[in-house]
Amino acid sequence: ALSIGAGTGIDFYQINTVLPLYLAITGNLSKKKLSPFYQFNLGHAFPWSKEREEYDYSGGLYWEASVGLQSWVSETQALFFKIGLQRQNISIEYPFGWTAGGRTIQEHRLERLRAGLGFIF
Repeated sequence: ALSIGAGTGIDFYQINTVLPLYLAITGNLSKKKLSPFYQFNLGHAFPWSKEREEYDYSGGLYWEASVGLQSWVSETQALFFKIGLQRQNISIEYPFGWTAGGRTIQEHRLERLRAGLGFIF
């Protein structure tokens, strides 16, 4: 069975805190009580905090691909474990150089191997 939902989270990195907002597509590979599944999330990563006022923080593409197992405890509720890869892009523009108005942009590709536990209801 294929399901579509939406999600968000909060991720802490050394350079910034990021709030992803995404569409989640999940496929269950079995209808048994213990069922393997896959999930793909696609959306936008929003910078959450601004460490310095003179810096401009911009969000970018967010995606996560994962696989896992879910154990159905009732017809509509399940516990799950998943592992996957996550990538978020953000950029930081800041003053640079000796001339007035000089600026530079740093592009950051934030990647993680993620593991998660959760509850479906």
